[in-house]
Amino acid sequence: MIRNLKIWLRAFARTDAHPFLQFVKYGLGGVAATVVHFAAFRAFDLVWPVHETSGLSDAVRARHFAIDNLLAFLISNLVAYLINVKWVFKAGRHKWWIEVGMFYAVSGLAIGIGTCIGFFLISCFSWGREMTWGANVVAAVTINFVLRKFVIFKG
Repeated sequence: MIRNLKIWLRAFARTDAHPFLQFVKYGLGGVAATVVHFAAFRAFDLVWPVHETSGLSDAVRARHFAIDNLLAFLISNLVAYLINVKWVFKAGRHKWWIEVGMFYAVSGLAIGIGTCIGFFLISCFSWGREMTWGANVVAAVTINFVLRKFVIFKG
């Protein structure tokens, strides 16, 4: 049993892991980046409130959501890149500076789509902060995994 655990841990540490294990690792890295994003988002929420009890109009809350989310993106995306390149995927499909640029571009696309979804849900349906943020996360995870695995990194 100990031997199997050692084999599993070695496979878990490699960037050429089985696709299922790679997805699990991606998910764990995503959880770490999401925690950083959420913490930063909540910190910025103290400056630009989004919560329903702030007394602000939905239009102002929607604008604050966009500001808070984009600033949190800058912080959490660095964490995501470092985890992805060091633990999940194989770097080297592109020159490193192209890879970083593509990573940020794909992440920017995903956060842009997620932010638009959140803006729309608050503006049109008065959704709350957590539900709106959750919709943002679902969009981002889907877009990021597919493009990172098949376009940016070596898989």
